[in-house]
Amino acid sequence: MVKTKGIDRATSNWKAGVAGASGRYTEGINATNDWQEKAMAAEESYATGIQQAVANRSREKGLSKVSNSEWKSKTATKGGQRWMPGVNAAEADYRKGLAPVLVIIEGVSLPPRTNDAAANVAARVTPIAVALQNAKREGRL
Repeated sequence: MVKTKGIDRATSNWKAGVAGASGRYTEGINATNDWQEKAMAAEESYATGIQQAVANRSREKGLSKVSNSEWKSKTATKGGQRWMPGVNAAEADYRKGLAPVLVIIEGVSLPPRTNDAAANVAARVTPIAVALQNAKREGRL
């Protein structure tokens, strides 16, 4: 039989270890220069892992381990506190990602509105969706 330190000791060791980890986390990021190259080189392994997870129904198994009330409580508590700091930190990235989308949308010529909602969707929304899809396929987004 394997002897462990037990759940209380393991948990307190984990908490003590991660308390100062943010500095080490940042140092690790700063010391890495080729993350994208390595991630792209692992694409086949990623795809295999995803396929295995789907075949094993891993997502479903993980989801079944958390009740709706537990998910709701933890998500509201943690997510609510982290929401605005994350939004503020991501503002420049949001602008960078949205700018080319808006350029494409603004480049679409639309016919005048009519009093027929379905005709408006077909004539005014579809050209925007097609323009965005074409831009994505062409690598402009």
